[in-house]
Amino acid sequence: MANFSGVSPSILNHAVIAVANGVSVLVCLLAAILLCCLKLYKKLVYRLALYQVLSALALTSVSVMQVVVINYDKSPILYGRVCTAIGFLEVYTEWTKLLFTMWVSFHLFCFAVLHKNLKKLEVLYVVTSLLVPVVIAAVPLTTHAYGLSPDGNACYIYANRSVAFIERLALWDSPAMLMLIAASTAMVVVVIKLTSQSALTSDLSPLALAMAQRPVLLPDPFDGEKTSWPEWETHFKHVAVVNKWESADEKLKWLRVRLTGKALAAFSRCSEDVRNDYGECMKALAKCFNPDSKREVYVAELHSRNRRKEEDWATYADILKGLADKAYPDLEEAARERLALNQFLGELDKPQVAFGVRQGRPKSLDEAVSLTIQAQSKSTLEANTHRVGVQGLK
Repeated sequence: MANFSGVSPSILNHAVIAVANGVSVLVCLLAAILLCCLKLYKKLVYRLALYQVLSALALTSVSVMQVVVINYDKSPILYGRVCTAIGFLEVYTEWTKLLFTMWVSFHLFCFAVLHKNLKKLEVLYVVTSLLVPVVIAAVPLTTHAYGLSPDGNACYIYANRSVAFIERLALWDSPAMLMLIAASTAMVVVVIKLTSQSALTSDLSPLALAMAQRPVLLPDPFDGEKTSWPEWETHFKHVAVVNKWESADEKLKWLRVRLTGKALAAFSRCSEDVRNDYGECMKALAKCFNPDSKREVYVAELHSRNRRKEEDWATYADILKGLADKAYPDLEEAARERLALNQFLGELDKPQVAFGVRQGRPKSLDEAVSLTIQAQSKSTLEANTHRVGVQGLK
């Protein structure tokens, strides 16, 4: 335990530190409340900003707690324990803030420079930024290195003089410097990249700029009547991939202008929050044009659909596949394929053809169609050969 006797920190210094950090706490708290009230947290970029604000709020709150060191002389044992706790929280919150800063820089670099949307890594960002600092902050705790600084202004890694300098260098100074240099370098590259893109865009003529922003392929319009929702949704997603619409805002922009008729009316009836959120908008349209009641109709039709005389096997397979997609949109593609395949196999009425197809053990509708055509050809050939043989005997 550190010896705190004889230490008389300046009350004025502590008051200045407390006021400065108190203002920082209020600013961070106001920013967090504003982000939540405006519901900006629904978008990843604003959630990353919110994580930064919350980590800064935690860090400045711990810094405000440093004011307790003013009364260390009154009870060294009690305040020694308090100082150890504050030192632990100080290291933890500093590392949390540093890791969030590093992850945000990494995400922006990948998005702006490498054109990679790493939205799925959000959980990794949060988990590592919250758990890794616990391990780091626990090291000085085991070596009893937390204590009051020589000037009495802060609780940090000071108490055990034999290891404190090495621990500060290894646990904070060196990694913090390297990570901040890396983050700063990434931000410089991002700024240069965005600046060059902006300069290139500004040099383009209005016509050239319009052509550059024009999509490679436009999605078909959706009116809610001619095309089923699952089919159009799949089509829209494929077009988004071709046009490299990676952000939800970009997809939402084109979704709005491709809705017509009943679909546009349904979109207009949605709340403003839904209309401004791509994911919620797609869910609302799916609920409107592909409700559960319709799925039951598609399920019944799938399991009762027979091949008509004017349909060849390939056409029949496509129809079954479409019905399976509509009837079971929540299932994986392989499961829907299997359901359609079972219905296809059950439609094979000729025993010889059915046996030949099943013997081939098709794993997809395409394989089943190919095997069916082969089995039919073989059956027809054998029948013709038999007929010629019978006629020859006569």
